[in-house]
Order: sequence, then structure tokens, then C-alpha cells
Amino acid sequence: MTDLSKMTEKELSLYKIEVDRVYCLKSFYYFLRESWPVIYPNEPFVDGKHIAAICYHAQAAIEGKAYSENGDVADTIVINVPPGCGKSRIVSVFLSGWLWAIDPSMGQWFSSFGYGILDRDSLDTRRLIESDWFKKRFWEKDGIKLTDDQNQKRRFNNSAGGWRLAASIGSKSGFGEHPSVLCIDDPHDPEQALGEQRFIAIDAWDRKYSTRGVVKGVIKIVIAQRLGEGDLCGHIFESEDDVVRCVIPMWYESHRHSTTDIEYLDIDQFNEDGSFKKKRGWEDWRTEDGELMWPDVMTEKKVEKLKTRLRTAHMISAQLQQNPTSPQGDMFQSEYISYVDAPPTHGVCVRAWDKAGTQNRKADFTAGCCLVYDGDFFYICDMRRFKAERREREAIIMNTAKQDEQTYPDYTIVFEQTPSHDGKEAAQINASRYIDAGFKVRLEKARTNKEARAETLADAMAAGRVKIVRGGWNKKFVSELLSFPSGAHDDQVDAASMAIKKAQKSVKYGTIRRPLLLLTEEEQQEMDVEEQPETEFDRYLRMTEVEDANPLGIGW
Repeated sequence: MTDLSKMTEKELSLYKIEVDRVYCLKSFYYFLRESWPVIYPNEPFVDGKHIAAICYHAQAAIEGKAYSENGDVADTIVINVPPGCGKSRIVSVFLSGWLWAIDPSMGQWFSSFGYGILDRDSLDTRRLIESDWFKKRFWEKDGIKLTDDQNQKRRFNNSAGGWRLAASIGSKSGFGEHPSVLCIDDPHDPEQALGEQRFIAIDAWDRKYSTRGVVKGVIKIVIAQRLGEGDLCGHIFESEDDVVRCVIPMWYESHRHSTTDIEYLDIDQFNEDGSFKKKRGWEDWRTEDGELMWPDVMTEKKVEKLKTRLRTAHMISAQLQQNPTSPQGDMFQSEYISYVDAPPTHGVCVRAWDKAGTQNRKADFTAGCCLVYDGDFFYICDMRRFKAERREREAIIMNTAKQDEQTYPDYTIVFEQTPSHDGKEAAQINASRYIDAGFKVRLEKARTNKEARAETLADAMAAGRVKIVRGGWNKKFVSELLSFPSGAHDDQVDAASMAIKKAQKSVKYGTIRRPLLLLTEEEQQEMDVEEQPETEFDRYLRMTEVEDANPLGIGW
């Protein structure tokens, strides 16, 4: 054992530098704790278990010691943590410095939704690399330094062949680059993530960052707060195989206890020889529901302020708890949901279709909701949801209709019609196929506001008049209900909304002869943008129109 008491001041300083170097190379977490005051001398480092978790997972990914559920080494690791936990500095500043400490020849690529944070973290990284603390421990001995020919704010290289690039996630920068490590910090602007902006990040991932888009062997670390089911993290979980997901909610929920299969060195526990204790498997350290992630900084008072700022149950659940589907729901509350084991044996049956025109990943699914109304309750009996090209889609719809009619003779198919002349013609042509096959068909005029479309369904569910028949399709449907209107998809909600609206208008009392018609005169006038010449289809409707017996006076 080294006798420190016999060392001169200079020898002791060199010894501490060497010990620092050895421990820093072994542990990213140790490196972070030692180097923090070098960059932020006026901001005391406040440690937290979540900081250790982020460091352990990042290092495990770099060293090939993170394992997916199937036991394979994962090349992608996703860390979901709330805002305000220091994740950007941990990954985009200190991890960048540590990577060049262990291997200065590494190519590093950092990305985010905008350049504000990217530029800040690039400058801080360069300050760390050029500090005396860093140079003395890692670069000075080998004469490594940043090169003058490529030393800009967003791109700088070193003399060992390493480079660091900062580029917004939607930019063209980085094509042709072959990084060792790719880090994405907050791929979405929280204010726009639920709109079309989310597809910028998803497109960039597929083209540049994913296993399909970059050279094999690139380690990918994504650290972000969840914003919705359709955000980049959700896309990665659906499209990538070897992924490790670390979830750290703001407050602990025992039913969502997070575990991962990683190997790491716990620097707060030592072996007898003084080395860090090696561990396999990480899990959330909390045991009591409601325990905060970082109570020394994110106090209960601050968390309540965050909740107030985020406002909706969906955003609180997504951004703070990393659960994009709020357990309570938003427009549709979880308490509204009621299940039954079997559908009624009689009643009016409607199968409403919300059709998607393409199969690409941006498009919604085609969804068909089968709903039965017995005069008292609405029973959602079945949901078909799929992506298919047009011909295959129509074949599925036709086969579904034939199966439905065998169970419910009083059966109507509902399609959506867009409010334009072309939309009207397309809907009529499509409906004719089913009318010719002997089915009753109705059209529902489209509304651009999806919340307005869903009001009837939400009101009926809140009143306890909607029952969901148990089936394998329930989980995805209920998940979409609870995340509506902020979820990734709304196709099933749209289909169910159309179905309930038409079902309640289709109640028959006694013997009523109803024609195979589409829109009533009132509805047709609302749909027509301008006067159009009468078509053969219009003539068919006019000639088959009859009086509608409806003692409730409910209009079609």
C-alpha cells in the first residue's frame, strides 16, 4: 500500500491525478462527479440516484454490457427521465468528455430538436476538454489536443482522429459520417411534439440513426422525456429489436417498477481490494409509492408547480411519469370504462369504418368498430385494426361485413365522407360495392376537429351507457381511448364515434322499411359545397327515398 505521508506535495499531487485517471477511466459516474466543478464551479454538484442510473446505463451501452429482453447485446439504449433532472449535461457534456478520455479517436454525434441546447453543451464540452484538469489526466502525456483546422462551435476534431458533431435532428448535417457513438437528447420540442414535428425526428431516425440508417456497430443512446405514444421513443420501441429501456418516473409507482439487464461498477460499494463492486442488473431504487426521484432538488413543491404548468393529465403522465398513456385518461376517463363478457342477443348493429389510404408508418390504421345498441346500452363488440393497400383493405371490410350480418341481421355499414365533391363521389363509388352486395350503407360527414367527433362517445361513456365486450382487441382500444386526443393514433376512437352516432339514430320501433340510402336530404345539403348535376347514384337515392318512422324524432 502506498504511504501517502512520505510523499512530497508534488508527488502527492501527481499521485492524486493518477488515481483520478484510473478511476475515471473505469467509471463514467466517477468521472462526472470529479469533473463537475471544473465546468460549473458556481453550481454545487447535487448527487442523485437517477444520475447514477443514467451514468451506469450510458457506460453499459458503450462497453457492450447492456442486454435486451432476448439476452442479446443491445446497440440502442433509451433512458426516459423527467425534465429538470440534468440529463442534457450528463450525456451531452460529461459523457462526451469521458468518451474522449477512454478513447480520443472516437467519433461522436450529438443531436436534439434545436440548436439552443446543442450549442450550449458543445461549448461546455470544449471547455471541459481544454481544461487543465482534463489535459493532465488524459491527453497531456500523449500530446493530444484539439486541431485548429476543425475547431468550431458545432464541430471540432482532435489530433488522435476523433471528432464531435452537434446537429439538430432534422438537419442534413452528418450524412456520410460514421460515428462510434450517437447521442440524442430530447428529439422533440415539447410544444410541438404531438403534431407533424414528431415525424421530423422519426424520419431522421429511420434515415440516419437507426440500425437500418447508420453503419453497424454504432452505439445509440436516446435520453428524453416522453411526450406521447407517437414520439421517437415509442417509434424506437416498435421498430427496433435490441433495445434497453430505462424508465425513471418523477415519483415512484410500484406497479411500474423498472428493471434493466446491464453490467456496471457501483462506485459507492467496494471489494476488499478497494476496487469498485461489479453488479449485474439495475432496478429502480425506490420501494414506497410516491417517493420522489430527486427530493433534494425536485421537491414536492417544485413537482406541484410542474404539474400546474403541464395542466393536462396526459402531459403530467407523459413528461413526469414517462407514461404517455395516462392511467386516468384525458377526454375519456378510466372510470368510464365498463366491460361485459358477451354482447346482447338483439339490437341494431353498426360497423363504422375509419379508413386509411396508405400503409406507411405515418398513416393511421384502418379501423372498423362493431357496435350494437339494444335501446338501453351501446355495446362495443369488436374492433378490426390493420394497415393494407386499397384492394386488400376493401376485401377485409367486405368479409367482415358478411361475418357481422350472420350474427346481426339488422346491420348497417358506415363510412366517412369528406366534405368535398371529390370526397362525395369517392364515397358513393365505394358504397355502391356494398349496396350491390346487399348491405345497408350510410355515410358520416367528416369533421376536422377530432375532439368534436368524439363528444357523443365520451358523453355516453361518462353516463355509463357504453359497455366494452371483452376481447383480445381491448388493450389497444382502451389505450387509445385514454391517450386521446394526444395519442399517436385516433383511428379506433374515430370509428367508435361514428358507430355510436349512427347506432342511436337507427333504432327501429315496430316494422320499419328502410331503404339502402346514404345521406338524408338535410345531410346532403350540408355536405354539398356547390350545386352539382344529378348523377345516376343521386337518382337512385331520390327514387328509393321513403318516409322515416321515428317516434323519438331523432334526425339522421
